[in-house]
Amino acid sequence: MGKNTGKPYERLAQAVLQAIINQSDVHNIEVQHDVTLQGKLTSHQIDVYWKFSVGGVEYETVVQAKDWNEPVNQGEMLKFKAVLDDLPGQPRSIVVSRTGYQQGARTVALVEGILIYEFREADDPPATGLTTSGWAHYALVGMPVRGIISTTEEPAQENVHSLGFVIDVFTPEFSNIQFNVSTSWLQSEYPTTDARKIAELKLPDAFLHETYLYDEDRTISTNLAVVFRELAMAMNKEGVEQKRVSHVFQQPTFARTDSSLIPYVKIEAVSVDVKIEHKQEVRRGRMANFAHWVLHELNSGKTDWFIATPSVTSTLPIKNRKTSSR
Repeated sequence: MGKNTGKPYERLAQAVLQAIINQSDVHNIEVQHDVTLQGKLTSHQIDVYWKFSVGGVEYETVVQAKDWNEPVNQGEMLKFKAVLDDLPGQPRSIVVSRTGYQQGARTVALVEGILIYEFREADDPPATGLTTSGWAHYALVGMPVRGIISTTEEPAQENVHSLGFVIDVFTPEFSNIQFNVSTSWLQSEYPTTDARKIAELKLPDAFLHETYLYDEDRTISTNLAVVFRELAMAMNKEGVEQKRVSHVFQQPTFARTDSSLIPYVKIEAVSVDVKIEHKQEVRRGRMANFAHWVLHELNSGKTDWFIATPSVTSTLPIKNRKTSSR
C-alpha cells in the first residue's frame, strides 16, 4: 500500500457522519468531503463539512479527521482552534481520530467546546475467562448498529444484523478440602499398622485438575476439578452461592499420597467449602464478511457501532487495535 494520505479515513468519517445526520430530525443535508472554506485572513482545507438552515438560522459544522499512528496532540488541537477563530460565523467543530487523543488535546477540546470522537476498528472480543472448575452460559442476542458503511460501487446492504452474546461466567472457589479415607480398607490392606495414622496421610499438593483420582486398577478415572465443578453446578441450580458440600464415591476410588510405603488410599468421600462468583458479560460476535467500527464521543461518553464492508476497510492502513485515548 502506498503512502497514507488520510483521504480514505476522511471519506469513512464522512460516511459515518452522513449516516448519523440522516437519522436526525433535519433531513436532506449533504455531508461534503475535502472542502475549502474562506476565512477572514486565509483559506482552509476542511476534511468533512456540512451546512443547513432551520427557521432562517444557519448551522455549519467543520470536521477534521486524523488517521494517525499516534494520538492527536495538544499542538494539533490548538492549530484547529486557530482555524475555527478565522472562520466567520463560529461553526460547530468536530475532530475524529483513529488513535485517540493526548490529555492536553482533550483539555483544549473541553475548554473550547470542540467535540472529539474516536472512530476505529473494534478490538477482537477477548476470550471468556474460565477456570478449570468454572463454566459459562451463552445467550445469543441482537446488538444495535447505527449504520452500514459501503462504497458507492457496492450494492445496498439490507437486513444486516450484528450478533452478540450475553455470557454468564461462574467461577467457584474451593477451600478446606477434606477426604474421608476408608478405615475398613486400611485395616484390611495394612492390618499391622495403626489405621488412624494412615488415615491422616497427606495428599500431594497440586492444582485441582492435576489431583487425579483412580479406580481399582489404579487407572485415572477423574480429577478433583471435575468432581468439584459438579458440586458447584448443583449448588448453582439450587440458587446457593456459598456452602460446604460433600461428594460420596459410589465406585471404589483411590487417591495418591506422599508416602512411598502407602502410595494410594481408598477414599469414601470428599468435602469442600464452595463459594461461587457470578459475572455477566455482553460481547459482540465477530462477522466473517464485515468489520465492526466504533464511534465514541469522548465529551459525552456515547458510543455508536457501525459495520463496514471489506472493500471499505481494505482502503485503510492497518493500525494497532490496542491503541486507546490518553
